[in-house]
Amino acid sequence: MVNIFNDPKRYLDFIDNVSVSSDLIEEKREEYSGKTILCAWLTKLCPAKCSKCFFKSNMYKDAAPSEQYELSDEGVDRLIQFVNASNNSYLMLSGGGEPMIRPQQVNKIVRNTKTDRIVIVTSGIWANNYQMAEKYIADLYESVKARNDDVKVILRLSIDEFHLSSPSISEDVYRNIIDIFRKNYRDDPNFELRIHTMQNDPTLENVFKNIGENKIVYEKSSGTTDNSEVIKIVPKKASIQFDDGYSIYVGLSKLFFPNIKVDINEMTKDIKSALDVFEKDMKVSEYGNPSIITNCNGLQGLDFWSDYNGNITAWGCQNSNHLHSLYTDTYEDIVNSIFSDIGTYAFLDKGYYYRRNIIKDINPKAVLRSEAINLRDYSGAFLMEEDSTKLYFVIRAIKDYLEDGVMSYDDIESLPEEIKYFINCSVEELNSMYLSKKYDIISQYFDNIDRYSKEDIEDLFILIRNGHYDINPDNLKKLINYYNLEYHQNVTDISEFVDLDDEAQLARLHNRISPMQEKAKQLCLSKHSNN
Repeated sequence: MVNIFNDPKRYLDFIDNVSVSSDLIEEKREEYSGKTILCAWLTKLCPAKCSKCFFKSNMYKDAAPSEQYELSDEGVDRLIQFVNASNNSYLMLSGGGEPMIRPQQVNKIVRNTKTDRIVIVTSGIWANNYQMAEKYIADLYESVKARNDDVKVILRLSIDEFHLSSPSISEDVYRNIIDIFRKNYRDDPNFELRIHTMQNDPTLENVFKNIGENKIVYEKSSGTTDNSEVIKIVPKKASIQFDDGYSIYVGLSKLFFPNIKVDINEMTKDIKSALDVFEKDMKVSEYGNPSIITNCNGLQGLDFWSDYNGNITAWGCQNSNHLHSLYTDTYEDIVNSIFSDIGTYAFLDKGYYYRRNIIKDINPKAVLRSEAINLRDYSGAFLMEEDSTKLYFVIRAIKDYLEDGVMSYDDIESLPEEIKYFINCSVEELNSMYLSKKYDIISQYFDNIDRYSKEDIEDLFILIRNGHYDINPDNLKKLINYYNLEYHQNVTDISEFVDLDDEAQLARLHNRISPMQEKAKQLCLSKHSNN
């Protein structure tokens, strides 16, 4: 019998046509028909240059902004269309950059989206000048008032040691924003300033010693929702209470330890800390299913996330073979795709631990890297990065659904016999076939080797060196030989590569795990050339 794990992309293409019955899909869609939420990243760009910024965000790295780094005006229009079609209750404007460097886009979204709550995440870098800060906030307030409804708009100001490390952010930024809200907007329940900080970070206490007469009151309860529409868990919260009666809500989050190149060859103290915070977040904040949001009325809805390049999906449902984009797909397109794909359907249906435990059987490194990298936004993409692992998971999901009676053998009748064989064999035999494959991440690169630059291959060598993948030694030799011939090098071992750890590398690694959908990229390029 042919080992299908040596040609996973081919067999994944066959499985694309397999799903649970349309009746079950409709039942599941009805089950998750409550209010949705969306975290939308508008831009990667930011002038702050915070020392600990994971994204190493900067302004116009490639001389001019492009859809690869931020949503265009058309992308914002498509975002608004998506939100308005999705029964949205909670829209967060965030990102690896600063959304308020695009105030016209932010205001357009505030004026035109159908939702209950809009949260705008900001470092406040635009508020160094008091008069400029007044204008930004006044414009935002006018957008709120133009709606003429009860939507709540929150400006969420980040105050922590990481943001305050920026040479462009001083305590004056915080003082300006707080003073403007305190004087002009304190009595409007629909326009509110909130503060976000990290647990055990002294920055908040230090900053507010210098901002008027106030006290910080920490609440004893933890793990409570921050609003009355959907259960959006805040691990801990507090309030800053001024002597004139003005009060500011404070959310205190767990500190993650993101490192896209983390060395997982040894279980260090740092890795244990990263795994611990990931596990707590998944259990306490996400209830074991990050793609689902529970409404306060007991209904459930989908929890969406969009990247600044337009990629969009439910949290944890990233699939590099089926990228969805705001530029090319409607809300219905995206939801239909998520529910009809057997892998993402199983994730929605059975949650995070079901998928993790299946993959851990044959690829524990995939589980470890996805959690130790400590970026929950991309954990699904890191976990399902390898096509052979993706194929294994969907076969296991089909096996379980057949055994449970959720699927019938009629549902898989169109599949090739070799796939049916693997579906019908024992888990032990399936695992043995997976572990005997010669296909690995290097093979996956060779399938599309023309797409990759010299730097892309060097990045892969560094990730391999850091223990991210199980590698066939013959494949590694083949890639080293290819690299030497193609780029006129004389490398004999991957230990020879120097990790430059610069902004360009981090941008490549980010784009590598969340590449802009090809159709969307071509569409944007075409529009630019026509202009």
